[in-house]
Amino acid sequence: MANRGEMFAKEVDLAASRAHGPEERDLEIIVNEHASRGMATSGANIQTRHERRWRTVAELLAFRLRLEQETPLLAEDETSWYERLVACIDRIVGQEQDRLLHALDQDYRRFVGGPLSDSWRGQVLREFEALRSQYLKEAEIRRDRRALEAKMPKPPTGITLNISQSSIANLNLGSQVGQIQSVVGGLHEKGLQEIAAAIKELTESIVSEARLADTPKREAVEMVSAISEEIAKPQAERRTSVLRMASNVLWEIVKHVDKLAAAYELVKAAARSQGIELP
Repeated sequence: MANRGEMFAKEVDLAASRAHGPEERDLEIIVNEHASRGMATSGANIQTRHERRWRTVAELLAFRLRLEQETPLLAEDETSWYERLVACIDRIVGQEQDRLLHALDQDYRRFVGGPLSDSWRGQVLREFEALRSQYLKEAEIRRDRRALEAKMPKPPTGITLNISQSSIANLNLGSQVGQIQSVVGGLHEKGLQEIAAAIKELTESIVSEARLADTPKREAVEMVSAISEEIAKPQAERRTSVLRMASNVLWEIVKHVDKLAAAYELVKAAARSQGIELP
């Protein structure tokens, strides 16, 4: 069974593999735009391509911190989560630094006809060190905040999703499950126990349902996440179009499994009691 840090590392690797495709398409667009202006061999072309790759690096680091913030911390991870977060930040920075330096050198050879200059290489290394320091500082802030929260009086017992870490890891649903847990806990604290319990039951039933393949199971949990987020909003901020779309997609997935269809109907009934109509 993967631990919390290993699960997050897999999610970051998956996010990186998904990000590189759109990045490559954007890089070609940048080349074509500069070529149309007769600037294909200019430093501006190389700089713009570097900045596009840099955006991917920043997105991956922000994604890792978001996973840490949104996913509930288990007791078994309390003594190790910070070291694993720091290790993951170092790994992302190291891998992406090597990737960007290699890509920048290739761009220099392709568009200028020579190797990457020492001055630009040094600048990139300084940029990565500054970025690493920034995210390590954010990790320290998160550590200090958790230490402070641990000293505060515990709130009354709430409601917790009963989903194994291995299931979350296998389906790459760390952020979605964390978001649903946050919403369910918030609804419970507001006294809306019925709808909180209904969303909890539906989520747990979907994840544990053996008759659902991983892809529809993942999509169903994503729809529950979208629905629960809208339900938790004040009426004036609630987007009925999102509720309708997500509910329709969810129903098409669960309607053929009696247990899941019944769990969805419970969510509908609980939402209706709060003046929220789901299709």
